[in-house]
Amino acid sequence: MQHFSAAEWERFLAGENPEQELMMENHLKACDQCRQVFLESIHAAELKRAQAVIKPDFTAQTLSLIRKSVAKKRPSSRRTNTRSLLLYYTAAAVLTLVLTGGGIIQNVNQKLVTLPQAAPSSKYSGYGNILWNWPAQLQEMTGSWLNNIDNINRRYSGE
Repeated sequence: MQHFSAAEWERFLAGENPEQELMMENHLKACDQCRQVFLESIHAAELKRAQAVIKPDFTAQTLSLIRKSVAKKRPSSRRTNTRSLLLYYTAAAVLTLVLTGGGIIQNVNQKLVTLPQAAPSSKYSGYGNILWNWPAQLQEMTGSWLNNIDNINRRYSGE
């Protein structure tokens, strides 16, 4: 990577080398070393000239615009997000219970897959039981879970 000297950066600031201006600007974006040399070559007179162009409340106005922009992009309150998340989980749980309770998943599973006539070896029998009977097992576990919740509620309510 070609680096530029302090004299070259001063000529750049004065606008004396327009054919290399674009190349030097792009180089400033990529090179920290040259960026430092460039910043050191800015004189006090140039700073005063820039202060005359830029309004005194420029920083305050810019920060105000940024705050307004960020405020518009903020999501709604956390409570609303929690409620909608709870609603989605509740809907998924109800749908799961309806499908497993009605045996729909098991019926679809039985229609799609037919079990082989020969009994599987004892090594894989537990696996086959889990694979083919998971809807019934899920239904049993869910029923047991709901009964436990019901018993806990009865215990705390004094029934």
